[in-house]
Amino acid sequence: MPGIGDPVGASIRSTVNSGSPVTGASRDDLQSGDVVGLYAADAASTYAWAFLYKPEGSTADFTGSTTDRDPGTFTVDLPGAYLIQLTVNAGTAYESLQAVRLRRLTDLGQKFSAAGEYKRDSSAIPVDAGTYGWTDDLNANLSLLEASITSGSQGPQGVPGSQGPQGNAGTQGAQGAQGNTGSQGPQGDTGSQGPQGDMGNQGPQGNTGSQGPQGDAGAQGFQGVQGSQGTSFTYASGIVGSNTTVTLDALNFQLPSSGNFSLQVAAVSGSLTLDWSSLGIRNSSITAVTYYTIPPGNPEITTSWSYIDSGLHLINIGMTQTVLLHDRTNNRAYRVHAMTGPSFANNLISVERLV
Repeated sequence: MPGIGDPVGASIRSTVNSGSPVTGASRDDLQSGDVVGLYAADAASTYAWAFLYKPEGSTADFTGSTTDRDPGTFTVDLPGAYLIQLTVNAGTAYESLQAVRLRRLTDLGQKFSAAGEYKRDSSAIPVDAGTYGWTDDLNANLSLLEASITSGSQGPQGVPGSQGPQGNAGTQGAQGAQGNTGSQGPQGDTGSQGPQGDMGNQGPQGNTGSQGPQGDAGAQGFQGVQGSQGTSFTYASGIVGSNTTVTLDALNFQLPSSGNFSLQVAAVSGSLTLDWSSLGIRNSSITAVTYYTIPPGNPEITTSWSYIDSGLHLINIGMTQTVLLHDRTNNRAYRVHAMTGPSFANNLISVERLV
């Protein structure tokens, strides 16, 4: 035992994030990212600092010299125990050492002990608040795990501990997922709206007589009938410029590049007898409704272009003309729409066979 005036033994003083110091004792209040400062509490002739243990994978190290009274700091990077040893007055009769455990608890609150931390080796004994050191830690960890297993609310915390019973609870979670799969049945019903997609496909199927039965099975009665007539389409449309033809059955339609800008009609071949009524909308107002058997006094049209309404001039973008037309020659009826595009380009012409 040192006498009066003799050097005193090693005593480690620690701070966390420059907080209040703890002298000659271990501590369990570290968090990841904390900066731990160390200092020899008493002056000595020599100093030697060392990590006796740190968590596996940790890169923590002193920022200063390990032979100074102040070895600098180290940063906590992993949960577990950091066992720090200070040896003072090395090689003299007053040589002394002390080890303290500075510990960051796990997320579950477990107290991991450092390797070599036991009571029988006085050179590696950390200064503990408890009487039995690592044994108390082990018992506390077992109690904590037992509580997490028996408490339903602690189940998720048990998973990081890779405890077998908690893993079984995880398989129950998978059964819950099977229940969710059952709830996806209504989504499968939504997939039954596929017939709407079939509706778009029935036009090409109508091209071949063999496709008629498929139209009937798809509840596309209307399109099935058209397939039996041997026709290709029930409508035709396009975004077109002037003098560009849109054709359906025996009829051609266009918007001319000169004269009044409104619908013209012509026969694909030969001549046709037609009746129609036309409605034009210009500048948000409705023009007079016209009715024709064209040309007036002569019920037939030929392959030459004829105006449906020679007095209608759609002069601005977005103006429209709608026509109901009866082809007496072939006993068919049509609805025709036209809408002007910018600068008389990108115009819409749509022709739909009604019967």
